Amino acid sequence: MFISVIICTYRRVESVRSLLLCLAAQDCRDFEVVVVDGSGEHSPEQDALRGLISGMSGCFDIRLIVSAKGLTRQRNRGLEVAR
Repeated sequence: MFISVIICTYRRVESVRSLLLCLAAQDCRDFEVVVVDGSGEHSPEQDALRGLISGMSGCFDIRLIVSAKGLTRQRNRGLEVAR
């Protein structure tokens, strides 16, 4: 079974880092991670997320998607791009 993990965030880099480290420790690798960031274009948090995701890309399939602020918008955007 393949799982898509959609993480919606707004300026919470350290929480996302903690979650991604937990996912990296899993034995099962049959999943993708879609991080949907609603903190706006070119924010310091988004730059930090880009670096974090770049560093984790060797562990599992992970993507960063930029979205307008709003949890429902972010969830829908994540569902659009999830496999």
